[in-house]
Amino acid sequence: MPVGSPFRYVAASACLTAAAVHLAITEDHLREATYIGVLFIVLSVALCVEAALLVSRDERWVWQAAGITCGLAIAAYVWSRAIGLPQIHDDIGRWTEPLGIVALLSEGLVRG
Repeated sequence: MPVGSPFRYVAASACLTAAAVHLAITEDHLREATYIGVLFIVLSVALCVEAALLVSRDERWVWQAAGITCGLAIAAYVWSRAIGLPQIHDDIGRWTEPLGIVALLSEGLVRG
């Protein structure tokens, strides 16, 4: 295994943390707005795959993919809190939800 960035383990852990947060709230979102629950599943799978790739491959494209994924998750969070998403308007203005903060911090760490 080639020697890579020591930060890849931190980034991989952050990806897994963000995935776990989204999986924890997936069931509620599948009931409330199915498309968001499905997107949370897709996001969590992508983050787990990227975590594994960060540890095993540690290549620029993996870092870019993880950064883009986390950037899109952050953008969706901001959008949902600022103007709302279809079928879920009750999140508008709820910026300090504990799990949301954990996800944002994790995704921001990967995004760097």
